[in-house]
Amino acid sequence: MTFQRSRFCLFIICWLLIYQGSLSAQMCTNPGQNPLTPFPVCGNLVFTQNIVPACIGLPMVTRCGGDGVSYRDFNPYYYQFTCYQPGKLCFTITPKVLSDDYDWQLFDITGKDPMLIYTDPSLIVAGNWSGVYGVTGASLTAPNSNECASDPTSSISTFSKVPDLIQGHIYLLMVSHYTPGDQSGYQLNLSAPGGTALITDPLMPAIQKAIVVCSNPQIGLKINKPIQCSSIASNGSDFVVSGPTPITIVSAAGYKCSGDFDTDSITLQFSGNLVAGEYTISTKNGTDGNGIIDFCLNTVNPATAFAIQFTPVAQILPLSTTSCSGTEFSFTPVSGSGSLVPPDTYYTWSAPSGSNFTGAQAQVTPSTAIFGNLSVSGAIAQTATYLVTPFGGGCTGKPFSLTVRILPTSIISAVSISICSGSLFSFSPVNGTNGLVLPNSTYQYFPAPPVAVISGSLSGSGVSVQGVLTNLTDTVQSVPYQVIPVTGACAGSPFTLTVAVFPVPAVLPFSQTVCEGVNFSISVLSNTTGIIPAASVYTWSVPTTSSSISGGAAGTNNSLTGKLNSASTVALTATYLVRAATANCSGNVFSVTVWVKPTALIQATTLSICSGTGFGFTPSSQVSNRVPSATLYTWIAPSGINLIGGQAEATPSSSISGNLSVSGSIVQTATYLVTPSSGGCTGQPFSLAVRIQPTSIISAVSISICSGSLFSFSPVNGTNGLILPNSTYQYFPAPPAAFISGALSGSGVSVQGVLTNLTDTVQTLPYQVIPVTGACAGSPFTLTVSVFPVPAVLPFSQTVCEGVNFSISVLSNTTGIIPAVSIYSWSVPTTSSSISGGATGTNNSLTGKLFSTSTVALTATYLVRAATANCSGNVFSVTVWVKPTALIQATTLKIVLVIRPHRRCPIGYLPQHTIAGLPHLVLVLLGEELLLQ
Repeated sequence: MTFQRSRFCLFIICWLLIYQGSLSAQMCTNPGQNPLTPFPVCGNLVFTQNIVPACIGLPMVTRCGGDGVSYRDFNPYYYQFTCYQPGKLCFTITPKVLSDDYDWQLFDITGKDPMLIYTDPSLIVAGNWSGVYGVTGASLTAPNSNECASDPTSSISTFSKVPDLIQGHIYLLMVSHYTPGDQSGYQLNLSAPGGTALITDPLMPAIQKAIVVCSNPQIGLKINKPIQCSSIASNGSDFVVSGPTPITIVSAAGYKCSGDFDTDSITLQFSGNLVAGEYTISTKNGTDGNGIIDFCLNTVNPATAFAIQFTPVAQILPLSTTSCSGTEFSFTPVSGSGSLVPPDTYYTWSAPSGSNFTGAQAQVTPSTAIFGNLSVSGAIAQTATYLVTPFGGGCTGKPFSLTVRILPTSIISAVSISICSGSLFSFSPVNGTNGLVLPNSTYQYFPAPPVAVISGSLSGSGVSVQGVLTNLTDTVQSVPYQVIPVTGACAGSPFTLTVAVFPVPAVLPFSQTVCEGVNFSISVLSNTTGIIPAASVYTWSVPTTSSSISGGAAGTNNSLTGKLNSASTVALTATYLVRAATANCSGNVFSVTVWVKPTALIQATTLSICSGTGFGFTPSSQVSNRVPSATLYTWIAPSGINLIGGQAEATPSSSISGNLSVSGSIVQTATYLVTPSSGGCTGQPFSLAVRIQPTSIISAVSISICSGSLFSFSPVNGTNGLILPNSTYQYFPAPPAAFISGALSGSGVSVQGVLTNLTDTVQTLPYQVIPVTGACAGSPFTLTVSVFPVPAVLPFSQTVCEGVNFSISVLSNTTGIIPAVSIYSWSVPTTSSSISGGATGTNNSLTGKLFSTSTVALTATYLVRAATANCSGNVFSVTVWVKPTALIQATTLKIVLVIRPHRRCPIGYLPQHTIAGLPHLVLVLLGEELLLQ
């Protein structure tokens, strides 16, 4: 298919516009030019079309959407073939004029309406719409499976990839002669080199069957496959017939050959009517020069003869029969008594005539027997008459009558009865109550296939339906019986007898444990096995018990109920005899052994504790208490005022415990409500009153002392916290360190001790102090003692210059315990008469100014006391050596001026000289030096 073909293309378009104006766009009607009348083809032949009739065709779906080209089956021919062996299909379309443009598209129409090729793109297998002229088709070397419209001068291939055919699929090939005005034909070769698919039907044509046409002297032949209509000679000369009497074929015609290329049915017209007997038909070459051939040019084998047995139509006299009401009858006429019934006779009939019966139906499909199912509604026999038409050998015979006498049967409705498991049942239907029950009826009965839940279901027959059924479950089970009433030789319509088998309780003995003094309800269903219907009711007498058990009583309920009391601390038994029953059936008597477990019985108790102290209390069996072994306890939070602590306990515990405190100085009471449980049995709650003695609550305290001094501390109520009267104290210092000595534990009305600080800085020592009031120790508090150092300085000496202010640092001149912030005080020093100036003073170092008239060093001795801001230290001596200084009176010097010649010096020059290592003044006068000495 071409487009954009410059001037030549313009010519074609103009021609198409004129052509389209003269022809309507509709499906081509010529045989072979539409999908409904394709040419059947084989792969072993080259199909030649000498001319292609002009036809504009319909728009088609392709795989070339979106290119703006309108695709249609223009001047088409269609070819249909079937794939008999899968493989590749190579084919060529060779134009008689190689400058013609041919396009094609292949469809898979298996199971599809051929007209769907115009709308369903999924049917497309391959195609080629290339505008290039010349030979086209499908080849192994083609680049694509589909080519779209193109310019004739383009390089678009006229060949597409070979399609893969599927065995059993039917394909439709559309070949379009696109070149306008030139309707020259082409050759289609479907067996081009490289193809592997087989599209040649291997089935040889043969006569399959023959049908005698009774209305005319004709025989219809059925061929096993389509054959060419053109191969049938219209004078019937392709066939030879022989039979009981000489007869001649005068014509032959294929079915629908007036509009199609092929047919599989041929009608032969004879010169006269056929008579009964066997006829033989065979084929030969007719006067048209050929025999009957298919499209692969295979001929029906002339050597094969086909035999036909012609039988005349049946002739039957009126007949009669008997049928039971509601039962299907079947009647086949036979030859005799004036009737002729050939083999293979079939019948149709109209609805029978008569009254008071139902089930009358006509039969329009020929049947080998006359049948029906008629019913009467009462107890009186009725008559139905059928008008029957026989058919034989394809011919219709004369209708005859068949009279059917319908005998009534019992008509019984479905019935349900119920029994107790294991009991005998017997059921006989009653006329009027259960339906129509004819006299002297008997019954055949068949239970449903047995199931595991029912035993004893058996088939039988008699004047009643009976049996013994056992229900093996604890629910109602049903057994449906199919019952057939029989009266004389007629069995009536089956009815269903449903037997509901109620379970009978069969309970095994069991035991159960209950709590003493508690109402119990024991479910039998969940405690034992056996057959225990859910709706069972139980009746029991007073139980058998020991003397320690009381309260047992008789009763009836859907569970075993009661209340048993026990005076024992161990479990005892009460034995009940119980009968089980349902609303319908009474069951067995079984025993229930009830173990009665004791419950704890504990009196109210009071105990005392100290505030902030935990307690634990385990009740014991006393005269007024009953405490079974392994009794556990739970409790709620205690009640009371000014309480701190006291938690509930939901997890059972072997003792009652807690930790309680009071916030004041008054004894308080916390009351617990405790619930005991023993072996799963809950006893009566009892109260536990806990009296809480208050204790002193003292805050941490800090005090300070000087090293080596005694301290004594007694807390003050209100100042240091809550201090109860008559309290004493137990105190424990922290483990002693190397820089503190004297730390000792003790007890008394105060905390006391003597601590020595062995360092020159403040040291602290914490005491843990426990206040004790009566028998209760309060919460410990911390007493922190800060121990200030006390100076302890060793004597030392120092040298100073006479008449010069001095400041002597004690810290750097001696040893001992010398706190860095020490202050020193001293008196007038002890000196010799040559020393003066000594005075008292206070400072952080020893200061002063001493005078000496001696030429040798003398001493001044100070007595000095060291102290800190908090503590006073020892008195130590400081010996001050006073070194003398020179004292020289005023002296007059003589200056000798020596003038001597000297070289002239520049102005401003000041010579310097050194005499005896000392500087001397040199004067310069008019260029001469003056030496001052």
